[in-house]
Amino acid sequence: MSSIGERLREAREKKNLRQTQVKEKTGINNKTLSGYENGVSQPDMDTLKILAQLYEVSIDWLYGNTETTNKISTNTKNFLKAIELSDEQAHKFIKDNFVHHGKELSDETIREIISYARYKANQE
Repeated sequence: MSSIGERLREAREKKNLRQTQVKEKTGINNKTLSGYENGVSQPDMDTLKILAQLYEVSIDWLYGNTETTNKISTNTKNFLKAIELSDEQAHKFIKDNFVHHGKELSDETIREIISYARYKANQE
């Protein structure tokens, strides 16, 4: 499995960007970016979001949780459609398609996920 640093470098190179160009676009200095790419230090979540957006990859991909670099995976697209369904339909979709550490999500957790997802969707 690739490290975050290796994936950051890979994503930057796929976008044909030099570290100096990343600095110009994000304000992250070359030494810091080099440290991330070489595994000397880890970017915080805000920095990961900035780099993922610039490189047009998902944070999940940077963490090595998926091999798909798409910002929005098929599962995510399906989930976003599901939160527009009725409560019962959204609940069934999540229960049928998502697990956490190999276990089904509780009904309360599913309700919280739906509520939060709808809240965030309405903010944008």
